Amino acid sequence: MKRPAARTTGMLAVSILIAVFSVAPVAVADPPVPEPQVTLCHSTNAVANPYNELTVDQSSIWDGRTTNGHGRDVGSIYTPCMTSGWGDIIPAFGSYGGLNASAAAAWLDRGCNPPPSLKLVKKV
Repeated sequence: MKRPAARTTGMLAVSILIAVFSVAPVAVADPPVPEPQVTLCHSTNAVANPYNELTVDQSSIWDGRTTNGHGRDVGSIYTPCMTSGWGDIIPAFGSYGGLNASAAAAWLDRGCNPPPSLKLVKKV
């Protein structure tokens, strides 16, 4: 049985395409570069435990132009006379100047635990 020329040409073209693409190099994307992170003291509004240590992407604080998320958690550093409203403690990085960082270095240095000079009172 004779095959029509168009069918034979079509099968030949498909065979060539399969051969070319089976040996052609496959483009592989580079893995994404992880975003720089920063460790901060996040305010909890709990007098017995005023801060939790968190490590977050820098963009969750500052995108180079405006503050985001944690960068908006403003307020002064926790003191024992406060019942609410203290802000996060964030070290400076890149073009971001930090939040309460210079005044609260003792908190950052201690993993967000209170400095020895500060006595926390637990309510019972």
